[in-house]
Amino acid sequence: MNPMSGHKSYPRDTLMGYAKEVPYLAADLDHRVLEYLREQDWPVTTEMVAKRLKVSWNTAQVHLYKLMAEGRVKGKRVGRQNQWALK
Repeated sequence: MNPMSGHKSYPRDTLMGYAKEVPYLAADLDHRVLEYLREQDWPVTTEMVAKRLKVSWNTAQVHLYKLMAEGRVKGKRVGRQNQWALK
């Protein structure tokens, strides 16, 4: 525990180990999003993706926008929701 902040502190090498895994985790999540969209017959919302993949809404939204920027999915705003489908 860090006496100055009261938070648990981690050794630098532990944190760097996590940082090295992040690109692989992101790629895996992108793959899981695409697989889920492939299974659907109609567009799905960000919330549906988040629930299915057991991630936060924000994490799902970030990955969906990234996939849209790469041209792999299409998205549109419908009312207060974003809907997504494969291109």
